[in-house]
Amino acid sequence: MDLDPVILWNVILSIVVGPIVYWGIAMATEVKRIDVLLNKTREDLAKDYATKSELHNETKEIKELVLRIENKLDRFIEKQNG
Repeated sequence: MDLDPVILWNVILSIVVGPIVYWGIAMATEVKRIDVLLNKTREDLAKDYATKSELHNETKEIKELVLRIENKLDRFIEKQNG
């Protein structure tokens, strides 16, 4: 059987180009998947942040609790000394 050079060239190109095309498609699919995951992560992180008003309210509550503890300690010390 005689191998025509054109057929031989097509076989060589198919062996070389086929895996490269398959790899390119696989990489494009993976990049899309990672992009979707990244966007989802960004959305999830945005939900975890506190707003300024929430932070202000929490800080105010903590200050009030610290003041209550300070007053109780002052009263306790006065009883011990007095």
